[in-house]
Amino acid sequence: MRIIAALLALLCGIIAGSRRKYDLRRRADMLREIHSMLTEFSLGIRLRAASLDELLRTSEGEFPKNVIQRKNQTNDLRDAWNAACGILGKTREAALLRDLGREFGNSDREGILRLVEITDSEIKILLTEAEERYSRKGRAFAQLGALCGAAVAILII
Repeated sequence: MRIIAALLALLCGIIAGSRRKYDLRRRADMLREIHSMLTEFSLGIRLRAASLDELLRTSEGEFPKNVIQRKNQTNDLRDAWNAACGILGKTREAALLRDLGREFGNSDREGILRLVEITDSEIKILLTEAEERYSRKGRAFAQLGALCGAAVAILII
């Protein structure tokens, strides 16, 4: 019975550490998607003078899909954009995207283009930080989780 409890403790530690590592990786991937989306937005605005709705429909990634899905439910693009930002939580990237969404339709083409490029440069900084954090701490979280699980397993036995 103690061996089973020890193995469960070890498994829980490994899962907890892996989960933290996964969270770091997921944030970096999400920021990479947002950076790609903003680059596409910049090109779409510059070359085609595309609207936000057109830009979202031609973009790939979770965020644009969430906005489109919510827009289909509410028929209000601003509310859909804010709801999709809410999924990101209270993060810096959510605040940046919320500010960007608020300005779409309120500024001229050049103003929006500048804002998209400024937001993209901020996202690039966050992406670099997230990638560095993942490379520094991701492996450590996984190892620490396994070590803590092993320590608890030893105490149980």
